Amino acid sequence: TTSGTGSECTAVAVVMDEKNGCKQEIVSDRFLPDVAVLDPRCTEKLPPRQTAACGMDALVHAMEAYTCRQKNPLSDAYARTAVE
Repeated sequence: TTSGTGSECTAVAVVMDEKNGCKQEIVSDRFLPDVAVLDPRCTEKLPPRQTAACGMDALVHAMEAYTCRQKNPLSDAYARTAVE
């Protein structure tokens, strides 16, 4: 995965059915990791366009967290920090 998506620490997996081109979500707490190691060196060779897209994805995640109905003071603090 690339940076910004958060897929390394979520309970959701997306499986692509190559035959019909459909995506299927699978949700399970068993997908949640005990630890996620994020090494920025793994992204150093990404094309600039991909790096920019990852940054925008992270920004949008933060904006969603700040404006969603389930927000709370802690999620607001994290979202504001992410946007800054």
